[in-house]
Amino acid sequence: MLQPTVGCDPAGLTLPVKEYPHTDDNCSITGGYVYRGKRRPDLLGAYIYGDYCTGRIWEFRSENGQITSDSLLVTAPSEISSFGVDQDNELYVCGYSTGTIYRFGRNALTEGYNSNGSVPTRFTVEQNYPNPFNPSTSISYSLPLDAEIVLKVYDTLGREVATLVDGNQRAGQHRVIFDALNVSSGAYIYQLRAASFGDQKKMLLVK
Repeated sequence: MLQPTVGCDPAGLTLPVKEYPHTDDNCSITGGYVYRGKRRPDLLGAYIYGDYCTGRIWEFRSENGQITSDSLLVTAPSEISSFGVDQDNELYVCGYSTGTIYRFGRNALTEGYNSNGSVPTRFTVEQNYPNPFNPSTSISYSLPLDAEIVLKVYDTLGREVATLVDGNQRAGQHRVIFDALNVSSGAYIYQLRAASFGDQKKMLLVK
């Protein structure tokens, strides 16, 4: 059936608010939910959607049929097969090729996991992978007990670049994705603080 771009009668139709072209490496929309949780108050009322192939995730807002914002939030480490919400309306992302469910945290996608059911015996923070990276990398760390933790990224002058985690987390192994799409190339330091523990490591962003 022919679908001409002009001369169509739109009477009685609700037209799309946004069109998503298949250009560059974008291939397919995976969506999406209007965010109604509490972890990210800055996203309240925004429609969150992603692209299956690239793993890019956007926030979208419109008012009276007009787009008011449409901005990139983060890039997932794999293709995006689906989104989901829990009983508190917090948002999760399903990674297709990794088989991992990522939590849409305060500042980044985070993955909590414990591969063998055991609790780590000490605090550790691992070297990020990949390193060098572009545009995203994962940072893994272990908590031997429930703790308030802060994980931040700084430049070599000590200026804060991003807060990846800031809050209470359960004992176990954890991983957070740092998306540096809007960060300049260079060396950076990520620092983890939890209870009396503190450690930091260097990483290199090459664009």
